[in-house]
Amino acid sequence: MKKTLVTYIGLVVLVLFSACETEDSLTPTNKDNNRVADFINSTDKELVQSVYHNFNCGLLYEYDPVMDFAYTAENADAVEKWGTIDLPMIREQFINAEGLMTTDSLIKYNAYVDQALNFVDTTIFKFFKADSYIGNKMPTKVILSNSIEAPTEIYIAELTESDSRTGEDAINALNCVFNNHSIVININQEAAKLNAEKFMKDNFYIFLCRIMEMHGLYDEIPEAFSALSSVYYGLKIEEVYAEEFGIDLEDDAEDAETVPDVIDKEWFYAKGFIDAKYFYNNNIGLTIIDGEPKSIKKQYSFVDDLDTDVRSFLNEMLHRNSDELIAFPEVIKSKMLVLLNTFEEWGVNIVAFNPDLAVIMD
Repeated sequence: MKKTLVTYIGLVVLVLFSACETEDSLTPTNKDNNRVADFINSTDKELVQSVYHNFNCGLLYEYDPVMDFAYTAENADAVEKWGTIDLPMIREQFINAEGLMTTDSLIKYNAYVDQALNFVDTTIFKFFKADSYIGNKMPTKVILSNSIEAPTEIYIAELTESDSRTGEDAINALNCVFNNHSIVININQEAAKLNAEKFMKDNFYIFLCRIMEMHGLYDEIPEAFSALSSVYYGLKIEEVYAEEFGIDLEDDAEDAETVPDVIDKEWFYAKGFIDAKYFYNNNIGLTIIDGEPKSIKKQYSFVDDLDTDVRSFLNEMLHRNSDELIAFPEVIKSKMLVLLNTFEEWGVNIVAFNPDLAVIMD
């Protein structure tokens, strides 16, 4: 009887302990993976099956915004945060007031889905090699949404960094958004037709950056990439310039030497940094000063860390043409080549994405 009582008390304590766990201690289950598998088994889209087979990644065009995106198994605040993003499904364009599709609407819906899948495949997945180092690190889910509307608190650096970003902030101007387990891509065809090239470059940039962040791949970039620049990360440009040229920033004499308002681009490049448009000036972007595009002002700081340095170079590698690439000094082209070779080794065919990159391989 005593043994039974001890066992009973132990069970009660265990139940009470479990009940007292806070929501912050919630841990993920395999439910997300099961949801992907269930969807894969329910669809007859060959491209969905192919991507799942090659990359173990579910392309979801039918999804639950809460379970497939907002719910991250973190805490209630995280769920509420991600739940503020409006992610309408493609089907919402084709259903009637009763939530049903007519025969004609179903045909149009399937055609729209096929076009959306093909767009994602030809602008993202075709540049990744299946069963490669990075091909095995794809997100579990890529959600294809008919639009993305997000409030300001969803700001994530990568979403507004590329030259192809859709707007100055993250309000109703996103091609892509992600949290710790899902990536959502805006595949609205009307929006994409306005500038398909920008859609493609922005999505690819965010997609690749997200994979690198998910798996700590920035730390695997060869040291040669940051050998020059790392000592300057986060420093104020004016202070570095002044120290190098012996300028006293506190000298307020009328004839005192000062740091130029616009920093010489060759001096900036020589430190191993590139003039990526949205990586300086508080993400507002570099402006034209005295006819010089992407001017670097003395008030700016160098990028903060290796991750940002890599992203700034990746942005330029995706957006610059052969004439612009070849005009860079050797120190910049050398850093690009380090990234290019690293991406290729990982299984990212970045030269196929921007063929003009071939000029730095000569």
